Amino acid sequence: MAEKANNSHPSKRDNAWWKNKFYRVLIAVALIGGGCAFLIPPFITSYGSGDSLPILRQTILAATGGVLAILTLWENRRKNDQEHMRQVHAERRSRYAKAVEQLADEKAPIRLGGVYTLVKLVDDWLDDEKTLPSKDERRQEGQIIVNSLCAYIRSSFPLAERHNELTLSYKEYQQKCRVNHNKNQDTRPIEDSITDSNLEPEEHQDNKQPKQSREDFIRDKSLFQEEQEVRQTILSEIKKRLINDDNYKHKDSKYEVTPGTWSCFEYDFSNAIFFYSVNLSEVNFSGKKNSFSEAEFIQPVDFSGTIFHEVTDFSRTRFHKEVKFSEVHPPILSEIYFPKNADSYRAHFYGVTKFSEVHFFEEANFSKAHFSGVAEFSGATFHKDAKFFEARFSHEDGTDTSVARVYKYIYGFCRVNFSGATFHKGTDFSRAHFYEDTDFSLAKFHEDARFPGAHFHGKKTYFSGATFHKFDFCGAHFYRLVTFSGTTFHKFDSSEAHPHWNTKQIHEATFSVAHFDMGADFSGAYFHEDTSFFWAHFYEGAIFTNAYFYKVANFSGAHFHGSANFSEATFCSKPIFASTADLPWEKPSVSRFSCKVEHNFNIQPDNHKIEIEEHRSPDGTITIIPQGCVVFDSETGKVIPGAESIHG
Repeated sequence: MAEKANNSHPSKRDNAWWKNKFYRVLIAVALIGGGCAFLIPPFITSYGSGDSLPILRQTILAATGGVLAILTLWENRRKNDQEHMRQVHAERRSRYAKAVEQLADEKAPIRLGGVYTLVKLVDDWLDDEKTLPSKDERRQEGQIIVNSLCAYIRSSFPLAERHNELTLSYKEYQQKCRVNHNKNQDTRPIEDSITDSNLEPEEHQDNKQPKQSREDFIRDKSLFQEEQEVRQTILSEIKKRLINDDNYKHKDSKYEVTPGTWSCFEYDFSNAIFFYSVNLSEVNFSGKKNSFSEAEFIQPVDFSGTIFHEVTDFSRTRFHKEVKFSEVHPPILSEIYFPKNADSYRAHFYGVTKFSEVHFFEEANFSKAHFSGVAEFSGATFHKDAKFFEARFSHEDGTDTSVARVYKYIYGFCRVNFSGATFHKGTDFSRAHFYEDTDFSLAKFHEDARFPGAHFHGKKTYFSGATFHKFDFCGAHFYRLVTFSGTTFHKFDSSEAHPHWNTKQIHEATFSVAHFDMGADFSGAYFHEDTSFFWAHFYEGAIFTNAYFYKVANFSGAHFHGSANFSEATFCSKPIFASTADLPWEKPSVSRFSCKVEHNFNIQPDNHKIEIEEHRSPDGTITIIPQGCVVFDSETGKVIPGAESIHG
């Protein structure tokens, strides 16, 4: 008690009137005005007649009183504004607390009312510049409410585990129960079957009945649908505020999805189970971090045309149905206003995007998506088709225009990472652009792996240890070092062969017309089927040491600007470095080897040898090449006639 008494005195002294700034100002003004009224007039001798002295004092006192009145009115207004602000904020917090309680109500309409109240509160906070001038403080208040909405999306719902049943009609549910019962009967052990045969007929018949009566099933289905509606309403209200009314803004001959009023917030949907369809297409996430990590999408999900800024985490997410991150063509735009090179309607990932260890159970469509930051797909599993048609993987630094892009590289970190990923069905990276280091090491492609026309601009591209069962790299362009060491190639795909190639060359298309600007490493690679490097260009070293070719290897028409190293390679069939024309209008294709470097054709003994010859140039330079091939100057591109050829 003594401590409480002692503690009470400081608070009284702190609230003393003489410590109030306003009272001190009033007293100071009164003293100054009164002093001036009595001290100044006697010194003014030229003011006028004798009775003017009292008039002057009254004037000064009246002016002082006016100032005091104005100050008092201002202070009252300030106190009223503060009281109004406290009342407004208290009223909003009271509404917030009540709305949160409504979210926990058993009745869906009441929960929906709580959702709309929370959404309105966020809008009120963001629009309230009068009682809360600070923009950051308004966003902080809104973020608290957004966190509550996200928490509700993440909250568990027991009936979600029965989504496969509760989306059926009761008749379909009955049929499914009977089918499952028959399957269980077929797989039950003999002892259980004998025990089950000893049951009473009525009891045995009950086991064949559905788990729930019609009334119970309809009740649970109704609860399931009501909860779907509540959660979809939350996402729908969020989506409305993630886009601007003037969504398709014209800028530098491009269109962009401009941020909405809620785009600045961070959204945490980690570990959420979306047992309902999700449509977040054509929205703008510009918050510092958005997370869908370990979320599970039971129904289709659409992120097409969405822009992701900063960090977006999809790691260990599971997609059970179709997922879209593809290009969007809004029907409200005519062809006149839609530029041919517009890339703003693709899904944009501007920061770190993580899909590591994600399972895509249905088709994953990232066609024409744009990853401007780190794209992490390591350990991902694609159970069906994965489409990355014309996707772009880059890092932009500066203004993005249709004329030029500036790409930035961070050393020691692969920006496009598919290492260890598993593709069970077709994979399409045709005409994709990789502007940073790309890692497909240890990836497994069980079906078509299509990279025709793909461009790899990064300093390093890794396919080491990958497994291809059916692949196509025809027309691919590798601008820097590419490594296929330890890679296994089983089959090939030639669906986009060049129309002028002959039938044999089309049938063998794998790395045909591929460009390797800074070296290609195929050391230790396994080629189980016919392999073609027809008309491929190796501008630096081409390493095939310890490579194993189980069938025909076709290098006809290939250009080796750098050294070609086939040491210890194994050819189970005779390799082709020069081919004849199959049709009258076709020209024979022969490989070309640079005269400025040495080439190594010391392959493994006891297998099909590479028949070689020594090419002696007019200047006396000797170049060892396969028989029937030509030597050229890698700087000028001109073929060097041989003064003499010595067969080996």
